[in-house]
Amino acid sequence: MADKKKWEPKPVLVTLEIEEPREENGDWKILAAAIVAQGYRTLQGKSVQFFLNSLPVGAESQTDQNGRVVIDISLSADIKTNAIEAQMVGRANRARKIVSLPQKKEDKKPVPAELIVDPTRIVNKINLFVRVVDEKYQGVPNSKITIVDGKNILTKNTDKDGEYMHPVKLTKKGKEREIAIYVAGYGDRGYRQTFRGR
Repeated sequence: MADKKKWEPKPVLVTLEIEEPREENGDWKILAAAIVAQGYRTLQGKSVQFFLNSLPVGAESQTDQNGRVVIDISLSADIKTNAIEAQMVGRANRARKIVSLPQKKEDKKPVPAELIVDPTRIVNKINLFVRVVDEKYQGVPNSKITIVDGKNILTKNTDKDGEYMHPVKLTKKGKEREIAIYVAGYGDRGYRQTFRGR
């Protein structure tokens, strides 16, 4: 007569369910639920500890009549990938889920694609109207402009429309003054012109 296999109880297992991370007032949170079960039967009154990136989070909690323990875990916005774990106290195995925070969509800042300089002159008073535009010919706000005016080097920023006005006053008849204008992000191309006093 063959030996009958001894009946062995099914192992007690912890499973972990998590929701999608949610943002609340600039902080990230995630709802996690641990379920303790033996076969198809959930176990009530079992102590469960949660972990975030291998560190205990929250206090040990006991499963309810459905074998569940639920916790709301705060996540650091600086850590993009997190490990959420749940372990039944006194057991070695942990249920584990990896969660990644959504990447924030970065608004693409307009990039200088063209530097436009339009000089207007009345006798020895010159105004250099500067405009920095992107590929769509839209003004690039707060563009950094370097102006080389004779021996003076100035750093300025365009306004919200990508515009700036640089006044030049020539003092002596026949004296030359070279003006060069460059914009950051536009490479070494720029505007350069020599003006002569009248």
